[in-house]
Parts: sequence; structure tokens; C-alpha cells
Amino acid sequence: MNNVNIIGRIVSDPLKFHIDQFQKNMVKFAIGVDNRTRKTDGVKDTFFFECESWDKVADRIYEVCQKGDKVAITGHLEQAKFTRRDGSKGSMVKIVVSGIEFLFERR
Repeated sequence: MNNVNIIGRIVSDPLKFHIDQFQKNMVKFAIGVDNRTRKTDGVKDTFFFECESWDKVADRIYEVCQKGDKVAITGHLEQAKFTRRDGSKGSMVKIVVSGIEFLFERR
């Protein structure tokens, strides 16, 4: 089972792209989530996750959300593998968002 449910804040304004190959809109953004536990010095860690969304959910995120907005997202994880310019291999995990709940007052 590959399900993700996270509450956090959008850390930068969402970016919208039209993918001609699929004739679909896609939105990319990042979300910051505070860790439940504190470090020994009492400070909470924040985790940052790259996110993308497609179609109607993407359009809604782009229309409504901006940096700092608190949201609850639902989706699944995908791993992207790539080769860096120096030839080394890398990978990253992103959240593909299929649902969103806005936890802020609409403007």
C-alpha cells in the first residue's frame, strides 16, 4: 500500500506547467511538515517534501494556494531516478497529490 496523508504549509507559490505530450496541466510545489518530536535543544525539525499534482486537483491548487498556506494533502509516493552531470546516479522521492483540503481561510 502506497498512501500518504500529510498536513503542512506550502513553502513556495505553486508552479503550473502544461504537458503537451499528455494534454494535461501539472503543478509542482513543496510542503513543509513539522516533526512530532523535538530535538534535545527543544527545537522542532521541519521536513520538506516535493509535490506534484495533475488535472483538476492541480488547477485548484494553482488557483487557490500560495506560499504559507496550511493544507492537508493525500496522495502516493513516487521515486525518480536520474544521472547528474558528473555521471553519478541520484534519486528523489516526491508526493503525487490526488487530493487536497485547504486549512486556511479563502481569500
